Amino acid sequence: MSTQVCTVHVLRHVPKKTPRRSYNTPRQVRQLNTRKMEELDGINARVRATVTKKDEIILVLQQQVRETEGRVEQYEELLDRQRKELLS
Repeated sequence: MSTQVCTVHVLRHVPKKTPRRSYNTPRQVRQLNTRKMEELDGINARVRATVTKKDEIILVLQQQVRETEGRVEQYEELLDRQRKELLS
């Protein structure tokens, strides 16, 4: 019996949901659409800026790799010459 009382007590204190009313006029819908489009345009601009920055970083890193590979080749040639001198 105490269980029933507890259940009733809990149910009485559950907040009632108010029905969601939509009073959007065509003008309000246009305004909402405009705001959403502006928001999407901003996101698109940020994504494009991020991709552009990424591409620039990739180009810099590729240049660094080419320069490093060139130095490695020079060091390998130097080591080969020194090895030949030591063995002769």
